[in-house]
Amino acid sequence: MRIAGGIAPSVSDAEEAVQDAFVKAYGALDRLRPGAPLAPWLMTIVSNEALRPRAALRPPSSAIPASKLLAPRTSSTGGEKGPFPRRVDTTTV
Repeated sequence: MRIAGGIAPSVSDAEEAVQDAFVKAYGALDRLRPGAPLAPWLMTIVSNEALRPRAALRPPSSAIPASKLLAPRTSSTGGEKGPFPRRVDTTTV
């Protein structure tokens, strides 16, 4: 629960992740190599399940059009500024 609690966005998501991880691990026990340690394998499954809710909440990469990201800013006086702030003259400082 400690691993899932540190990853999941809420306690209820962490609890659900742990439950789902144990169900998945039980169903995949036959794939665990003989003699392999159980704890790291199980913690990997728990971590992956705890990350799942965050991935589902993440907006698609096309949510913000590139044209909006690179659009020039306008100043309060109405003149256009480039996408980057103006340079500061360091020779007079």
